Amino acid sequence: MEGHGYYTLRSQAQQAYGELGFQWLEHAAAEVEPPPPGLPYVIADFGAAGGGSSLEPMRRALAARRGDGEA
Repeated sequence: MEGHGYYTLRSQAQQAYGELGFQWLEHAAAEVEPPPPGLPYVIADFGAAGGGSSLEPMRRALAARRGDGEA
């Protein structure tokens, strides 16, 4: 892997198509039951890139889970 944002800068098509799934992602995250008190709540991205294209989906999933629309 090249690093330094190489993948993110060259993945506009993937990001554009990924936006089609944001509404589903937000709905799914909002529907998940929280764990019992004292247990962690985990949202994970298991992608292999540098993370640049994962930031927006993770922000949206966290905001939907909290129910506030803002991450």
